[in-house]
Amino acid sequence: MKQFSLNKKEEKDLKLRFNLKQVREENKLTQIMLVTTINKRRIRVYTKLRVEPKYWNHDTYRCYQSGRLNLREKLRLKHVNEQIDNLVMSLYEMDDLLATRGKYLSASIIQQVVRENQQKEQLLQNPIVCLKGLVEDYEKSINRKGRRGIGSTKTTYFTALGRLEDYNKQRKAPIESFEDFNKRFLWTSPITFMGTLMEKQGNTTHRIQ
Repeated sequence: MKQFSLNKKEEKDLKLRFNLKQVREENKLTQIMLVTTINKRRIRVYTKLRVEPKYWNHDTYRCYQSGRLNLREKLRLKHVNEQIDNLVMSLYEMDDLLATRGKYLSASIIQQVVRENQQKEQLLQNPIVCLKGLVEDYEKSINRKGRRGIGSTKTTYFTALGRLEDYNKQRKAPIESFEDFNKRFLWTSPITFMGTLMEKQGNTTHRIQ
């Protein structure tokens, strides 16, 4: 199998490969896994990116960009490739940073980079889609004190998001970007920002961090 390299760094140091979780059902979306070997230890991490096996090029570890593809498919596959490239560059940067400290990449650090890249991607999406993604990841997140998100708080966030989605359906112009969350929206909407993203339970106020 050929090795695809973004630059000379991959040829010499950090080798990153991307494989599919399954290839038998070529029309079914499947997860893209990042595979690498560090200090003779094989590491596999799910990138949270998905693609149908029929569109995957196993020689370049990227989606096909030519052939019998309609415009919509080309744009979607191009976007997946761009996200993979962004992830690779982020891992190179992290690897360089760790090298200055005499350390190496680990499965947990790679997972952290994957999450950060996903969050950056979500910020470019529809705000409600972005917020929903953040809430879904909340329970898996770990704060500065090493504590994981609380399930009941996650439920509270989803309740608030549900209200926001209901309100969005009633708007003449749907929410399309974070710029729509201006002062007029926050204080004149039937469900204010305080009521939408915050819920009081007793003396505790929950906020999306």
